[in-house]
Amino acid sequence: MSIQLIPEKDLPDFMTIVANAYPRMNLSTPEERERTLNHLLRLQNEEPTSHMYGVYRDGILRGGMILYDFTMTVFSIPTLVGGVGLVAVDLLHKREKICKDMISFFLDYYKKKGSFLTSLYPFRPDFYKEMGFGFGTKLHQYRLHPDQLPARTREHIHFLSAKDTSALVDCYNRYAMRTHGMMKLTSKRKVERLMDDPLTRIVGYKAGDTIQGYLIFTFKEAETENFVINDIRVREFICETREAFWELLTFLHSQKDQIRYCIINTHDECFHHLLDDPRY
Repeated sequence: MSIQLIPEKDLPDFMTIVANAYPRMNLSTPEERERTLNHLLRLQNEEPTSHMYGVYRDGILRGGMILYDFTMTVFSIPTLVGGVGLVAVDLLHKREKICKDMISFFLDYYKKKGSFLTSLYPFRPDFYKEMGFGFGTKLHQYRLHPDQLPARTREHIHFLSAKDTSALVDCYNRYAMRTHGMMKLTSKRKVERLMDDPLTRIVGYKAGDTIQGYLIFTFKEAETENFVINDIRVREFICETREAFWELLTFLHSQKDQIRYCIINTHDECFHHLLDDPRY
């Protein structure tokens, strides 16, 4: 067995392994497979902080993963943190410790690079806890009626488009560099993919040409027979200033005529203090 960088010729095989490991990614159509293959090619050829490694047995790819060189703010200091994602094993070779071998390789890889921290999204927390990982910061989910949120002015709120990509990345990174535990965005590609997604909306607080806060959200059909009633799912909520924070909340409040719930995921331990009654 060997673990090595996946050459371009093996990327279609890796994509097939990923499609079987993660059925919800819906890589069943030729269009989706081509889109995903192009994404993997861009990662391999254009992203110096991403590295695709595969497990080979008898020269055949049996599993793979992507390693990420993250920069995390640790007590105000930018620090190298290893990340791993898209860990996938051939369905015919599960329970053969391939995943464990990949994670061990991942940990050793970043230890040799001088990193003392690694990060991942666990498919099984107990498996990774046995390997020495711990849990991160709690994520709180609020399901709020829009009129529970404060209402003030929203004169600086605008829809953001592709031309705002650099300003949005700058906003995120300024916030990340002041926030313990946040990762820096090292590439615009993540934001570009969101901008290209027809189901994703992004609004931001603009002060001149500078973005000082933004919301990334999608609409979700409410479980009612009324087709005009929806929920808003907030994917990301970043604010550098108090003014941006209040105006973005006001934007959510103003959707109360057709939005049933605003579903907000946040690490903020104090978010409930915004509400007159957090029980509802």
